[in-house]
Formats: sequence, C-alpha cells, structure tokens
Amino acid sequence: GMLDGGHLNLFKVGQRVFYIDGEEKAHKARIAKIDYDDQMHTYYTIEVNGTKKDDVHHVDLSLIHPTVDKVLGVINLRDETVNYLRETCPTLKEFEKFLKLSFEAVKAFHKTNGELKE
Repeated sequence: GMLDGGHLNLFKVGQRVFYIDGEEKAHKARIAKIDYDDQMHTYYTIEVNGTKKDDVHHVDLSLIHPTVDKVLGVINLRDETVNYLRETCPTLKEFEKFLKLSFEAVKAFHKTNGELKE
C-alpha cells in the first residue's frame, strides 16, 4: 500500500529513535541506513547498543518511548499539549522530569492559593 511504499520515508538517516524488541522493550537507537526490497518496502539498518541491526521494519521503530506514548494516550490533554510533549519529552527520563515539574507546579500553586479560598 501507499504507506509501506518506498516513497514514504518515516525516518531519516542519523535520526534518533526507539527500537522496540521482541519482548516489547524499548532501546535507544539511531537510523544508520535505509534500504528497499523488490516491492519497494522500506527497511532500516539501525545502531542499537553499539551494534548494527539490519532489516528493521518501521513498525518496530518509534520516535517516542512507547510508555510515554501510552500515557499520553490515556491522560486527558489537549492535542497541542500531547504533540508538544511528544516532541519535547520523547524519552522516559524527560517525560518523568516533566511530570515531576508539573506536579511540583500544581502543588506550589495550591499552596499559594489555598488560603484564598472562601
């Protein structure tokens, strides 16, 4: 189909991605090379944990950590917020930092405004 065609490249060489292995674990990886088979399907060679892995299909690659993706799917946020978080906090560490920040901000806000409630 169109989506799998070689003319649609989801990833670029040098791009940082997550590789999701057979056990659904996510590994930080980098796109090293892009190949096409006879049907013009796209396959990627990636560098993961210092080794090259070829014939990787785009379904096993993600720009965002799958856990972050899941969480963003369930928490009720405006689309702009979700898109912003996808771009700025794609890793678990960044996302956790963001969540901590927002909880701290909320707590601080309630502390300062709590006394003002009638």
